[in-house]
Amino acid sequence: MATHYPRPVPPRRSVLAMAVLSMLGEEAMHAYRMQQLIKERHKDDVVNVTQRNSIYQTVQRLVRDGLVDVESTSRPAKRPERTTYRITPEGRATLREWLRTMLSNPAQEYPEFPAALAFLPSLSPNEVLEALTTRVARLEEGVAALDTDLAQGSTFLPRLFLVETELQRELAATELGYVRGLVDDLRAGRLSWPAPPATDEAPALADLPPGIGAPARRALQAAGYPTLQSLADVDEAGLARLHGVGPKALRVLRAALAERGLGPR
Repeated sequence: MATHYPRPVPPRRSVLAMAVLSMLGEEAMHAYRMQQLIKERHKDDVVNVTQRNSIYQTVQRLVRDGLVDVESTSRPAKRPERTTYRITPEGRATLREWLRTMLSNPAQEYPEFPAALAFLPSLSPNEVLEALTTRVARLEEGVAALDTDLAQGSTFLPRLFLVETELQRELAATELGYVRGLVDDLRAGRLSWPAPPATDEAPALADLPPGIGAPARRALQAAGYPTLQSLADVDEAGLARLHGVGPKALRVLRAALAERGLGPR
């Protein structure tokens, strides 16, 4: 009877493991130097190296998989022991295979934003409008920052080393255009749904306009005015006396109430 041996498990691919192999493909180095290089080259925009320990863990896994070897270990005076690693021939072949796969096959990823869009009805339309308006502002800042990075980088770097920033800029600009469209549709009422039931902790503020700001929303809630309808017969001078309801909030409320054909007096 033939003996069947288990098929060896292929090394697990990850963005950080790919980056480590790529760094070691240039020269042998220690883990801290890898983290430094990734940050110096601004590759930490696409490779998460915030935790140095994650690099050490990844390197150790690559050593176990035979993709990386220990080249030397030294202990400088009054410094911790430092291990220098080098890539193996199998590591070079695996790096090339991983890169071809990552470039050619769109991966099924699970980012937070599409997941949040899938569950919009858990918030009221106005809550979503407020959150997406904030996202538009932050995306605008992000696109502007990426434009600056590209303009500055192009003065001393070949385009080869800027293509990931180009992609980030295109993705951010595309998302910005889409979210702006959602905001416009929410404001115009083309996208709407029933507000979820109120909770004990947060009474429904479904139709209070987001432009009044969080302090005004809290002040109105505490005073017993959770909706525009509840403000219909309230004197504006009385609202102005509420701590947190300033001139801007009053202007926004006045406009929102006028659209509904309501007060305040």
